[in-house]
Amino acid sequence: MQQATLRPGEILLVLTNESEEPACVAQIILNDAFVDFHQTQRAVQPRDAERITISYPWISGENYDVRLMTSSGATVE
Repeated sequence: MQQATLRPGEILLVLTNESEEPACVAQIILNDAFVDFHQTQRAVQPRDAERITISYPWISGENYDVRLMTSSGATVE
């Protein structure tokens, strides 16, 4: 992940696909739970960036563990 930004009720992530293959984000896991999210592209091409919006009522000062699960089942911290 390149960047994470908190807005009321949302966590915005900017990520870059650093692999040589297109990647599809299938699920977002936040603190060991699947959460709703929105992305603009179904597949992120190699070296392209993608912005993902997670709907989540975060609490100021709390730590959050975010993992992305790809369509192949691989997870990325």
